[in-house]
Amino acid sequence: MGKKKSILTSLLCISVVPLLVLGICMAYMTWNSVYTATLSEAQNTLSVAAHAAVDEINLMFPGPITEEDGVMKKGNADLGEAYDLIDAFRKNNKLHIVIFYGGKSAISTLEGYDEDSEAFEAPKDVSYYVSEKRMEYYSTKLLLSGEKQVAYCIPISSKGDGMLMVCQPLSVVVNHANTIALKSLMLSLVVLLIVSVICVIFVNRLGSALTQIKDYLSKIAVKGETPVLAREVAERKDEIGDIGRFAVNVNDELDKLINTDPLTGLYNRRAGRVELLKRLAANPDKLTIVMGDIDHFKKVNDTYGHEMGDVVLKKVSQVIAENMKERGFAARWGGEEFVLVFDKPYNLAYDYTGRILNQIRNILFDSDGGEFQVTMTFGVTPYEDGMQMDELLRTSDEKLYYGKEHGRNRIIGVDEK
Repeated sequence: MGKKKSILTSLLCISVVPLLVLGICMAYMTWNSVYTATLSEAQNTLSVAAHAAVDEINLMFPGPITEEDGVMKKGNADLGEAYDLIDAFRKNNKLHIVIFYGGKSAISTLEGYDEDSEAFEAPKDVSYYVSEKRMEYYSTKLLLSGEKQVAYCIPISSKGDGMLMVCQPLSVVVNHANTIALKSLMLSLVVLLIVSVICVIFVNRLGSALTQIKDYLSKIAVKGETPVLAREVAERKDEIGDIGRFAVNVNDELDKLINTDPLTGLYNRRAGRVELLKRLAANPDKLTIVMGDIDHFKKVNDTYGHEMGDVVLKKVSQVIAENMKERGFAARWGGEEFVLVFDKPYNLAYDYTGRILNQIRNILFDSDGGEFQVTMTFGVTPYEDGMQMDELLRTSDEKLYYGKEHGRNRIIGVDEK
């Protein structure tokens, strides 16, 4: 059999683990969205910069790019004169500019490629689309100056095959994207952490409530335990609270079923013996035991029927129960026989028993066979040092039968026998 798994662990798994998975997915989606948006922003920025640079160069140096005696010209001016212009553009916009002519660089602000450096060739696909097809071209993986560049290329004029490239290291774009993504991710993680803490607190409370219900149910199975459902569970307004209250109701019903006589509502014999033992162990000095029996009960059943006999038992039990409140307890010992356990000294217990007898004598029962009354006989025994439960019960029973044999409808105490 596998290792037992706690419900708290299960609840944490089904609540926190999905949040962690969600957090990972959110982190990836956030970074991917920011990265895509940053590349799109870079494309727009480079496009605007490229067109602005071409417009400014064409304004300052009108005419096509040409080559005369190894010198690159723009219109009638030496193209090298435009280096200061595009270098200032680089510094202001933090973007590099490369002007190509004939498939080779004519001027560049890339590191390692100044105006005195040897020309380098433009990528073939860039030359094809821009110089030959006269189309604009955007790339995020163009290898220049020893690293990948995000580049935007456009024709520099309507004539000739010159083109202008505006570029930025891909690492700069990625770092920018990562910075934005990190800020968004940190915010998401804070929210996720708060939600996780709330979930953990909720799960802990839920697990605690279920554990308390489990402990309550466990105590029900232990003899002698009187479990009390935790207040925080009993006062919950959700299904967990309903389960806890249902458990209490079930326990109460089980207690009634196990310990209570179903007809009279008094303790049954088993529960009466258990309760008597408890009181003998706790404070026996004021304990008084009374054994009582309904006189001629068989005649009542034979004359008026068993249903009427049940009515008599219920009414007699009601009188006994009302008189025993805050004075002790009573149990139906079997048939028409009852045991009354007073937490009172002998004299008080004897007087209370007399009240019970008088009230029962005055009950008028009405049946199809006519009206009738019943009486009872009682035997009263006070606790004495060293007496055991069975001795107390036996002594009271002997007094009861003495009363039965000497006229019934009476109380037999220590002085009568």
